[in-house]
Amino acid sequence: MASREGRLPRTPCQRAGKYRTYAEAIAAALAFLNTHPGADLITYRCRLGRHWHIGHTPGRVMRLSNQK
Repeated sequence: MASREGRLPRTPCQRAGKYRTYAEAIAAALAFLNTHPGADLITYRCRLGRHWHIGHTPGRVMRLSNQK
């Protein structure tokens, strides 16, 4: 069954890099920071896929840090 406008629904983990463990995600983040110093980068665990990802700070994490 196709979704509206002919596009298939995409899972949140489909385009993001997936890492099985926290250590793998940290190693990938450090390698990225060596080539891109000063980048805004964190590791986080996906709620749906249960994988670790690296990327910009998700909005839900930013909202939690602003409430403190």
